[in-house]
Amino acid sequence: MRQQKELEERNFIVAMGARICKLRRECGLRPIELARSIGVSRALLYSYEIGETNCPAYRLQQIAERLEVDVRVLIPILSSNSLQILRGTQKRLRLSAERKTSGPDIGNSL
Repeated sequence: MRQQKELEERNFIVAMGARICKLRRECGLRPIELARSIGVSRALLYSYEIGETNCPAYRLQQIAERLEVDVRVLIPILSSNSLQILRGTQKRLRLSAERKTSGPDIGNSL
């Protein structure tokens, strides 16, 4: 189970890095330009982009501002299983399970 959690976290970090790289390229920025604008080395930016280093939230916000996107664009969509692992609380696990079994409430939409 622990290995599965680590793998899912790793996949999340790699996917987030790929989004950073893709958007940087779409904006026409070279790695050194983005790195300098957020106050990191090109090597550190590269390690974010390849998923070698987890990008801290405050740095992710700086990247989003420089790329002129909402920070949520940089965060990969997670499967419900991955989301539960990353949030790591029993309460979240229970709420997710309840949502799956209850279905939508269509009675209130009339």
